[in-house]
Amino acid sequence: MVTFVIEKKDSTKAVYRYYPEDNRDSAFGIISICLENKEASIDKVAEEDSLYRTSADE
Repeated sequence: MVTFVIEKKDSTKAVYRYYPEDNRDSAFGIISICLENKEASIDKVAEEDSLYRTSADE
């Protein structure tokens, strides 16, 4: 389970802190969502998380 906490939001962007496994004792990650085009990006990977990029074919 992952826990999201809103950091800030305006008319164009929402920024969330996220905690894998709701572990608030480790460093959180940061996710931004552009509200205009609905695209999300990981700005900072949480300490207890990992980032893997794969293609749609994989």
